[in-house]
Amino acid sequence: MAPGQIHDFALSEDTVGHAISFSSEFFAFKVQNRHSQTEIPVYDFERIPNTVYMSDAQAQDLHHVLDGIDAEYQGEEAGYEDVIWSYLRILLIKSVRLGGDAVTDVNSSRSVLLSRRFKSLLEKHFTTVHDVARYACLLNVTERALNDATRQALGSTAAKLIRERVMLEAKRLLLHSEVNVAEIATQLAFDDPAYFSRCFRKHTGRSPIDFRRSLEKLSI
Repeated sequence: MAPGQIHDFALSEDTVGHAISFSSEFFAFKVQNRHSQTEIPVYDFERIPNTVYMSDAQAQDLHHVLDGIDAEYQGEEAGYEDVIWSYLRILLIKSVRLGGDAVTDVNSSRSVLLSRRFKSLLEKHFTTVHDVARYACLLNVTERALNDATRQALGSTAAKLIRERVMLEAKRLLLHSEVNVAEIATQLAFDDPAYFSRCFRKHTGRSPIDFRRSLEKLSI
């Protein structure tokens, strides 16, 4: 399920399965090259089918991956988060493979299709374009139509999705690079480093420098 997607489960008493929740940051913080993040749909969950039917052999294959995640999560041994990240990446790739043609056909409503096009453009241009109006123009729709679509399909406004993606990249750069805050601001198309810092603090509750220091402490 995509972040913010409204959902509910009606489970029978004999239901057996796994539920895994993870944040976009969990992926971004493990990836040093942002372009490699597009290899699997971490930021485009609409491409992953909601339901996948599989053979016993395919189910057993995924069970091995899920059991591996559970063992690492419960054990919390050295490097367990890295191992979980690798298992989770494998799980997503295998899910996309199993989905087959359903990946392109699932949820083909207008709102979902427009949101999917927006997310694709956002991933290409978020380092230079932060304006909802510009994305709406590229998609040949009104700002209102774009926001209505993202609210319905993703549970969020287009502006919020843009901010979240920009701030996620800022966090990744603070972790995986040694460039200073002013350079990061420039890379993300902020003319004023001070304004970038204010936006970052508003989003995370701390300054970019404090955020980087907190990550350095965790890695010691």
